[in-house]
Amino acid sequence: MTVDDVNEAPVSDPGPDQSVFVGDMVTLDGSGSSDVDGDVLSFFWSLTPPSGSSATLSDATLVNPTFEVDLPGTYVAQLIVNDSEVDSAPATVTIVAVEAEELGYIDETSYRLISTRRASYPYYNYAYDVVFVNTSGFDIDNLVLQLTSTEPDPMILEGTVKFGFVPAGGSARSQNSFVLQHNRRLPLNLSLLNWEIE
Repeated sequence: MTVDDVNEAPVSDPGPDQSVFVGDMVTLDGSGSSDVDGDVLSFFWSLTPPSGSSATLSDATLVNPTFEVDLPGTYVAQLIVNDSEVDSAPATVTIVAVEAEELGYIDETSYRLISTRRASYPYYNYAYDVVFVNTSGFDIDNLVLQLTSTEPDPMILEGTVKFGFVPAGGSARSQNSFVLQHNRRLPLNLSLLNWEIE
């Protein structure tokens, strides 16, 4: 008498819930999905965005598809995996998106959060532009500022900021953003940043 092997259904794992900002590129992670029989898995994602959103998955059959967050609200991604014989039960992950915040003024410099991207939870990379107010009494041409931090958090990832020409008594918004990495569980203290003219 022979006993036929019984194929077990695979298990889908769409990864942890995420908190993001509008404008972020979200990466889903189905790599934790498994099959007790060791079969190769196929991935089938679907995305339910908030009303009015046009967000779509880059490729619904990838292990790690991406989508861009275009509206605040709740995005729900569902994952089903298949071992070539049977589907897993569906599993979902929730992504909650909020608008980026205006940080206001610190001394004579205005910082504005323009985009964020997660590095590894709970660390996030924050990109800012900055307004330079020229109170020197003379024109400044080809202005470049170098940013450093007095503490390991925030960590500066891209600290060279270019402005071009800034007239006396005038102001200019930076031509590029500076990027820092920060633990979202801690308060973000931008007064720890130092600016030097190159």
